[in-house]
Amino acid sequence: DFIGAVYQDVLRGETRVFNRMRLVVERSGAPEEIWVDLGYSPAWAEGEVRGIVKTAVDVTADVHATNALLLNDERFHTYAGSSVVYRMSADWSEMHQLPGRGAPAGAATGTTAASGTWLGDIIDPDDQPAVAGAIAQAIRTRGVFEHEHRVRLADGTPGWMLSRAVPLLAPDGTIREWFGTAVDISARKQRELRQAALLGLGDRLRMVNNADEAAAIASEVVGATLGVTQAGFGRINAVAASTRVVRDWRAGPGVPSVVGVHAFRHYGSYYADLQRGAVVAIADVGTDPRTAAQWDVFRALAVRALLNVPVLDASGAVGVFLAHQDRPRAWTADEIAFVRGVADRTWAEMARIDAAKAL
Repeated sequence: DFIGAVYQDVLRGETRVFNRMRLVVERSGAPEEIWVDLGYSPAWAEGEVRGIVKTAVDVTADVHATNALLLNDERFHTYAGSSVVYRMSADWSEMHQLPGRGAPAGAATGTTAASGTWLGDIIDPDDQPAVAGAIAQAIRTRGVFEHEHRVRLADGTPGWMLSRAVPLLAPDGTIREWFGTAVDISARKQRELRQAALLGLGDRLRMVNNADEAAAIASEVVGATLGVTQAGFGRINAVAASTRVVRDWRAGPGVPSVVGVHAFRHYGSYYADLQRGAVVAIADVGTDPRTAAQWDVFRALAVRALLNVPVLDASGAVGVFLAHQDRPRAWTADEIAFVRGVADRTWAEMARIDAAKAL
């Protein structure tokens, strides 16, 4: 059992400490919940362990005071109900998510166990130096820690969190520990990134005088901003019911290219939707009735989710912007609006370039 294993460790010369252990004891004939710090140390005599020294310090009052601070402090109350609430050791080497505080959907952590590897497990590698720097600054000044950073969410997807923590000080002024919240701000950050991407796209498109290059730039912007596997723009041949992709963007060298001429009939029954100007957003081509029969074709291209945004003129659909994912993905309204914005800007620049060459 647990205690037996602890005793075996101590008899081998190890010291075991367990902080803020919840116990239920009977006092005045009724059960009462308390928290204690437990310590187990070897009792040495003549170079051998001859016994075990056990200490138990009741920290119930401290736990209640800390929880009251957390609940009443306006700085934390702002985030109540939508945050991961955590406790950090004084040097930030160990993190505990507080019991009873559930993480929001997709949050980076969902365990109450102590973690000494939280920085590497949760924080995006590119953001770890900045987070470590902000922590060092907060420790040095004994001030509030606040930082926006990227994380790996529980479902494996990237996300953004706003982390904020305040130090709890000991009577001598040293930091005893930290209490903080981590709020999922992925939706806001993604909106900001998409808006910045659209602004940057306009600047880049104005610098090119080749329609294929414009399509390549737009594909890169969509691919990098949405984190898809493939992106590309194709002109539609209405007579042949096909599209021709000259340049595409791929997430890596091992991702199949979609450059070439593609007859829509080889990919399902959704071409009529594009002709009507409707966006085709398919979360899983293997199960959607419009594409399930062509699953082998999509699998060869490493496509599991598909987004096709048509570009229209007076004659109907003249182009289509493609975004693909190698796993099932539910396309959001914001993502569709972003791709539509990219497609419209790109087509306008391509038309300008074509018109200039026709002079």
